[in-house]
Amino acid sequence: MKKLLKELQLLFGNTPTSASFDAKLKTFEEPLRRECRLKLCRLAFGYYDNLPGPFRKYVDKYLKHDRELYIDYLLHHTPLGKLRYTLHNPDLFTCSTSLKKPVATVAPNTIRWPQASYLPSTIPTN
Repeated sequence: MKKLLKELQLLFGNTPTSASFDAKLKTFEEPLRRECRLKLCRLAFGYYDNLPGPFRKYVDKYLKHDRELYIDYLLHHTPLGKLRYTLHNPDLFTCSTSLKKPVATVAPNTIRWPQASYLPSTIPTN
């Protein structure tokens, strides 16, 4: 961890800003740029609790600034990427997660919505 932190601090300073990090990254070739971003994510997700306070604040700000970076890291460099699966019916998923009503393909009256109440209509008596 210390070696990785020192490498990034030598390249970008002790407490870089998001703008200075991006500006410095633009001066690097693409492979080195990818490597620096990967190192930042390794520090953030592997050693976050051990980072110095100012560098931890910088990591927080940068990951909020570049959300695509940490999503890409989590999906391609951690086991979380292996937990994904292909949707067999994406329309059904979209319909179930949104507030849109499903489109009836046969007739408008064929859609059956769940009952509003799950209580029995009558209360049994002894």
